[in-house]
Formats: sequence, C-alpha cells, structure tokens
Amino acid sequence: MTQRPVILICDDDATTREFIATILRHEQFEVIATDNGTDAVTLARQHRPDLVLLDFMIPQPLGGLDTLSELADHNIAPVAMLTSLDDDRDRDAASRRGAIAFLNKAETLRNLGDHVREVLACCARRDAARPEQPPEIPHAD
Repeated sequence: MTQRPVILICDDDATTREFIATILRHEQFEVIATDNGTDAVTLARQHRPDLVLLDFMIPQPLGGLDTLSELADHNIAPVAMLTSLDDDRDRDAASRRGAIAFLNKAETLRNLGDHVREVLACCARRDAARPEQPPEIPHAD
C-alpha cells in the first residue's frame, strides 16, 4: 500500500481551513492544519509534508511571505500559495520567495484535489529534472 501524500494547510480563517481540510481528506490526502506561520514552519519541520498550502494573508509575526521564505529557503517543503489575492505583484513576490504555484481560492476550491495532484506532479518533475530544465509551474486562477 502506498502512503498518502501529506498536505499542510496554513490559513488563519477557521472555516476556510476546515473546508479545505475536508475536501483534501475526501480526496484521500493526509492533512495537517494550522492558523499561523510560526506553527506552519514547526509542523513542516516535524512532518515533512509533500506540499504546504499557504494563505498569502496570514497575520504577523510570521506573515504569508515570511512563512514562504522560511519554508523555501530551508528547503523544508514545497509551497503553493492559496489565496484570494489576484495581483501580478503578489504572484511575483511569491515566486521570488520560492512558491511553486499560486492558486486562487475562488477558482481552485472547486477542484482542489485535482489542483493539489497537479502541483505534486510538478514537484516530482522538478525533483527529477536537470537544473537547466526547470518544470512548468502550474497556475490556477
């Protein structure tokens, strides 16, 4: 039997966080969830999730971009930003800090399991690719 992928959700809105967790559990993912960046980094270090779904707008002291930087800079886990924001500057900032995908909540939640599988496949391709051939980054909006 193969191990189910582990997804860490970091979203400060409890209703959204539980909704995402319910969808992913239904789609046969293992789910860990938290409402803040500090705990997200700690949980990611402990559990080494296959993917972190990180809300862009979580409160300080470790906001969304800072959490992303901490996870990406230390190669703790791949991070997909899951947000309601839809601004090219936000996408660029997340990309520069190491996000592997930028998923719009309104569009992505309809088919969240499929989007997560697509991002995980991108991670696998990235890990298998030679450095001079980076994989295409999925973008859902």
